[in-house]
Amino acid sequence: MNTRYSEITKSLQGRWKSSWSDAAFSQLRTAFDTSLNAVAALTDKASSLSATGKYSPTGLADEIKGIAKDSTIPVLRRAAYAVDKTKLATKNKRNTLALPKADPSDFSGAVLRAEMRTWLKSLPLAEVLGHLLNDNVDQRLLLAALEVPPAMTGLTAETRGHVVEHVLTQQHGPELARLNELDDAAEVANAAVGVALFQLRREVGFSENNASGFDAWMAAASVEIDREIALEGGSGDRTILAAASSSSGDSDFGRQIEAIFDEAFARALPGMYPDHPVNKGADFLRSSNTALAEQ
Repeated sequence: MNTRYSEITKSLQGRWKSSWSDAAFSQLRTAFDTSLNAVAALTDKASSLSATGKYSPTGLADEIKGIAKDSTIPVLRRAAYAVDKTKLATKNKRNTLALPKADPSDFSGAVLRAEMRTWLKSLPLAEVLGHLLNDNVDQRLLLAALEVPPAMTGLTAETRGHVVEHVLTQQHGPELARLNELDDAAEVANAAVGVALFQLRREVGFSENNASGFDAWMAAASVEIDREIALEGGSGDRTILAAASSSSGDSDFGRQIEAIFDEAFARALPGMYPDHPVNKGADFLRSSNTALAEQ
């Protein structure tokens, strides 16, 4: 494995929490490990083939592409599928967590809640949030705010989301915390898949300016393994696979991968990147080095 990819792998490993160790995280951990290891093996194989001197640049690229299609891409597609399946499952589970609901037959209660909404809308937004996010908030006030569109109580869609999250935390705290942990682990695993794809693109000879060429090659090379995964899981898995296929072109995802690469270089070469956040402050450096040493 080359030094750069090794440093990037270590940086990602430092993001995986030790608490993510039970069975619920096992598929994500497998996706995390296998995606990074598969591309590391391809990188080593490419270096070995290049060292023989038997191949022209074109011949070497074709040979590496063949190995990647047979050995690397199946691992990455299964890893991407596992990540997106977990994301979908946590999203669906989160949607089942119930918010308080009003009794439709309670006419006097409905009148009171309408008056509460009028009062809330007369207040500055900060005061509205102060009332609704108070741990001792009157449940009737919460009902008044949540049973109507946010503008009717002076909220925005974003601030209403904060209120909903607060209410769910109060009512479903442990379950919601568990879902949040799974989401966080899925993001770390997703970053590992993204880094592996980024390195794969380089190994098979596509420049950073030829992302479309790589995407087309990747789509063609993934047909067989995607069909296999879909047959294993049915129509629902085909939807998940389609979502996984489209993620590589997402600009935010691309920026996330670039940030991971920048962090890895900054950790490996602190003298060249003194202003990077990971190299600011001796205490931070010591804690980072300790975390890496424990891997």
